[in-house]
Amino acid sequence: MGNFRLFQTGDLYLIPDIKINNTGSGVEILMSIDKSDLTKAEKYLEKKLSRHFKTEGKEVNKEKLSKLVSELIENAEKGHKKKESPQIAGKISLDFISQVMLYTKIAYELAIYHFDEKYINDPIANKLRLVIKNQEPDKTIYWQFPAEKQSYNVFFDDEHHWILFFHNVCFIKLFGLSALIEFTEKGSSFVEKEGVVYKFCYKTLSFIKLPLMEQISQTNQSTRSV
Repeated sequence: MGNFRLFQTGDLYLIPDIKINNTGSGVEILMSIDKSDLTKAEKYLEKKLSRHFKTEGKEVNKEKLSKLVSELIENAEKGHKKKESPQIAGKISLDFISQVMLYTKIAYELAIYHFDEKYINDPIANKLRLVIKNQEPDKTIYWQFPAEKQSYNVFFDDEHHWILFFHNVCFIKLFGLSALIEFTEKGSSFVEKEGVVYKFCYKTLSFIKLPLMEQISQTNQSTRSV
């Protein structure tokens, strides 16, 4: 049926497509158009034919072309196709190293913001810095990508970016894909025993900071109201 544009509502829009083939004695025109664009069919075809004739070095009278297009559409063989409940499949490929570097950079830089610059002197912080600098993972740092602890995900939606500092690990969720990264050693002064959440809205370019228990409470309230 041609190429489609998919909207967030799930609706499909057929992108206009017009093919003009020379047959020797004339031209054959094949046009696919969305139902919502039927009133624009003459405009689309007139523009396409005008370009076609120009590439062949032919001058065309606009009034005659407009009349010709009207007759063509009126007498054309028409067909209608309807696509209900379409299934859309696709493949997503991820550059594993690039993703790990991105999550590492987020954990490291937000930890500096959260704990102040004194965090730079933390042994794990130095390892994270070298990972970012050398663009190479450090096997001595505990991390999961994607995160295996899916229990965290129930408290964080896919409409925002989330970063959680809890105990000695940093949980990060971007566009629904989560990771766990060790940001300090167990027992260090940077351990977050209660848990602190950063909620980023990429639509408004804003963020809020709140305790983990408050986020859990808000999530439970939303679930009960639904």
